[in-house]
Amino acid sequence: MLRIVLIAALFVLSGRALAQDVFTVAEVPVSAEAESAAEAQALAREQGRRRALDLLFRRLVAEEDWIYLPNLAAGTEAKGGADQYDIYSEDGFAADPRRAIAIPPERIDDLEQETTPFNEKSSGTSYRARITYRFKADAIRNILRSARLPYSEEQAREVLILPVLVTENDTYLWEAKNPWARAWLQRPLTNELTPMMLPRGDVIDVQAITADEAKELNAASLRAFAERYGQGQVYLALGRLSQEGEQFRFYVQLIDATPPDITVEGTGPSAIGEQVTDLFFRGDADDFPALARRAVESTVQRHANTWKRRTLVDYGLQREFQLTAWFDGQQAWAHIQDAVRKTALTLDYETQAFNRENAIMRLTVVGSEQQFELAMQERDLIVWQDTTERWHIAETALAQQLQGRLGPLTTEIDQEASKRRGLGRFFRRGRDRDGGVEEVELDPIGAEESAGDGDEEDVPELPDDLFGDGGEGR
Repeated sequence: MLRIVLIAALFVLSGRALAQDVFTVAEVPVSAEAESAAEAQALAREQGRRRALDLLFRRLVAEEDWIYLPNLAAGTEAKGGADQYDIYSEDGFAADPRRAIAIPPERIDDLEQETTPFNEKSSGTSYRARITYRFKADAIRNILRSARLPYSEEQAREVLILPVLVTENDTYLWEAKNPWARAWLQRPLTNELTPMMLPRGDVIDVQAITADEAKELNAASLRAFAERYGQGQVYLALGRLSQEGEQFRFYVQLIDATPPDITVEGTGPSAIGEQVTDLFFRGDADDFPALARRAVESTVQRHANTWKRRTLVDYGLQREFQLTAWFDGQQAWAHIQDAVRKTALTLDYETQAFNRENAIMRLTVVGSEQQFELAMQERDLIVWQDTTERWHIAETALAQQLQGRLGPLTTEIDQEASKRRGLGRFFRRGRDRDGGVEEVELDPIGAEESAGDGDEEDVPELPDDLFGDGGEGR
């Protein structure tokens, strides 16, 4: 079969994962008709806002708790709530602490922070567009916490997706009009708990890896390909299409295709080939594009739900703990501070003491220790306990060196603290006016570290026609 390779931009490069905003709902399709174009536009924007809020709440909340969420687009109330449902405990039935969310119509507008329209089309009485809605994070958090609903806003690291389609005829990746690739293009992938990105599909990509190499998980090709995008994680979205009578059968696997690291000793450990999720679909044999779009949506949601189960947090519970930060330079120390500050699990933190290699940090966090460890791991940091159960944090390479040491980890800060403890456990002793001994508490060492909010990246606008002549518009 003659393959037509699309050298132009076949895929769209999305933004970096941890700079995205999970409170943004990208490119919601809207349309309305009214007596004037202005009225149609206002009506369409209002309908889109409600739909975007529905999508946002369901993005953050576990699927089993969706009964507590209203359907704003349909104008219906939540089905569940403390008055309707009880939960069983060891002592018998107890009232469910969760509450159904009810948002008055007049308050819906107040939740919006800004909008960005794409592909606007209007006439004298109609309006149609795709609109990106960004909502006020604190307002959404307050609604969920008031309803006592656990939720997650912790993002996984961004994954580079390679959509490979296998049919009875051939295997496809970079070919023009690949409907499986196009279905991924039509689904915004950035502002999610599990953000994804698609490669450019230019001549360099085409030469770097073929469809067969991707399907066979060729480590060398995948490594060169991932290095081009600076991505630490690659997934193969493998779709196997067959036909049975008047129906398509479509089996989709999301497979970890992250190539193993190359070290001085050889090849490092890798999860390459591990299945992340799999789904099966059926559809009319005359409409594979519709089936492919449904498959992409379900695959993205299934992957997000798996991540959400690991990161779901009851924000009504919080705890404090202390950890020692290890770093080999100012850049590494800034990386640790930035990661601790940006995770949604950190409510507050302060630096109590520091030197050129270490810092003592006091954190107030929500969620479990394992969830905090996972959040830092997604930012290329390792959190662990030593033999004395003291907590530490460092970048991956340094952490591995430190974890190989025998015995508890000590620092110059610890040694200084020990000297002071030997002189009265952080108290200064002196004589009072009557000749007795007085104790005066010392000021804490060091100073609080402050940091402003990082710059947020704009949501990229996708072109109307990604496939050149003959391609479908968005």
